Amino acid sequence: MKTSSDLRILHLIPRIAVTSSGVAIGGSTSSLLSLIDTQRRLKGYKIGVVSGAKPTDSALSGVVGSDVDLFTMRMRGRPVTYRYGLEFAARSFLKSSKLARDFNPTILHGHSGRWHYSVATYVAARRLAKPWIQTLYCPVPRPGGAAGRILRYALLNAEAVVGISANIVRSVARAGVPAGRLHHIDPCIDTARFRPTGAIRRTRESLEMPLNGKLILFVGNP
Repeated sequence: MKTSSDLRILHLIPRIAVTSSGVAIGGSTSSLLSLIDTQRRLKGYKIGVVSGAKPTDSALSGVVGSDVDLFTMRMRGRPVTYRYGLEFAARSFLKSSKLARDFNPTILHGHSGRWHYSVATYVAARRLAKPWIQTLYCPVPRPGGAAGRILRYALLNAEAVVGISANIVRSVARAGVPAGRLHHIDPCIDTARFRPTGAIRRTRESLEMPLNGKLILFVGNP
């Protein structure tokens, strides 16, 4: 078991969405930033991030922070496509030698929606000969044929698979991952980071909501 004095965590995040003004977008981005905030407070930890990036992501380093090793890859594919996932896996593999030399992680953590990004974590971990875990926030389908075999082979080599809902955990179990390696952690809102400010009254009026009382907003895919 590694102690905090020699723990170097490399996060593989397919896409960290940040606006040009430096506002983080999306669950994977906010989860990563919360992890970074926590790990900064723990002495002896070193954090690295591998992510796809676009030329418009100039504010990415400012959001992640200068004390985090940031390895970006200029992706050509469109996010949330299989092409993007395959490109991310290939580029992560090619970047592994540099990561081994410059960062030398203790463990790799993949954080993604679609299961096929877990192949990228597996490939990079295999190249670096390091253990890895995968966090998923979309259910795993039941692909047959070659895709199903690749899925099972990759996830079965993970130290652990984390799902943000019981449904996701059940879908990973159906893929053949043993129950002892599955973990369920519900998503949450980090109120220390997200505190709405500004013209709250005008916003409520535009939504035709009462000026007093609690207002809960939910953002997600159908």
